[in-house]
Order: sequence, then structure tokens, then C-alpha cells
Amino acid sequence: MPTEFKASPYDTLSILHALFRSDVLLVLGVAGAWLLPFVKLFTGKKIIISIDGIEWKRDKWSLPAKLYLWWAEKLAVRFSHIDISDNESIQDYTSLRYKTISRVIEYGADHTKVNLTPTSENIEKYPFLSKEYAVKVCRIEPENNVHTIVKVFSELPDRTLVLVGNWKKQPVWY
Repeated sequence: MPTEFKASPYDTLSILHALFRSDVLLVLGVAGAWLLPFVKLFTGKKIIISIDGIEWKRDKWSLPAKLYLWWAEKLAVRFSHIDISDNESIQDYTSLRYKTISRVIEYGADHTKVNLTPTSENIEKYPFLSKEYAVKVCRIEPENNVHTIVKVFSELPDRTLVLVGNWKKQPVWY
């Protein structure tokens, strides 16, 4: 099975599993969206969709995968009860493209503790803790512009960047 289609069976099974355990389905991504028309038409389940991103436009997918993801995105938004996103750009995209009322549910870390003093053991293991630093956590993919972030920080020698991601799972493109 091509890599790009591995999520579809998993998402399909997850949706089927949730049908027997939940009244509301929170579907993150569109890979299993082919099932949503049946869920909406034949059950009383509420469906919340977060398309996550505009997957069908990503360069990493083959043409058949892009076509499936484009179709699945349309199904996902059309057959959900509400469309949510984690940023205004995706909200604007779905609102304009599909004429939906999309809601933004942002996530972030403004609720975390600040000014914690690291132990000497922590500083020895993670030397950046002894000075100010910026943190970026993301999937290491071209669409997340990691190369741009790294380039900018490389030109700012007085700034420290801590980049957390799935480096070992991605092909070398950086």
C-alpha cells in the first residue's frame, strides 16, 4: 500500500470503533472521510471535523493521493456538523471554499509555569537552559518551513533555537 494511503484504513476503523462508543465523533484529518456521509445519514451521531491542513496541496503526496485528499476534504466538511480549526487561515479557507461557519480553537502554552529554575543536572544535560531560548515544536516537513526558521536563527548568533520534531522519520531535505 502506498505510504499516503496508510492513514485511510486506520481512520476508517477508528470511526467505526467510535460509532459504538460515542455520541460525538471528533475527526482529526480527512483520510477516513469517505465514511462520514453514511455516519451522518444513518446515525444520530454528531460529527466535528478538523481538516488539520490543506493536505491535498502538499508536495509530498502523489497525484492519486492528492485527488483522494481533495475529495475527502469536501466530504469531511460537507458531512460534519461543525468544522473547527486551530488557526484562522484554515478557518478562512474552509469558510470561503465550503461556505461553512468554522470555529477556531487555538492551542498554545500560555498557561504553563514560567521562571522555573533548572537544576544543575538539567543544565548539564540541556545547556540551552542556562540562557534565553526560543522553542519550535512541529512535524519536520517542508510545509512547516523549518528550513526558513533554521536559516533565520543561524543568522542570529545571540539567539538560541530549540527545535523539537520527528527528525528520524523524515527524508533528508534540510
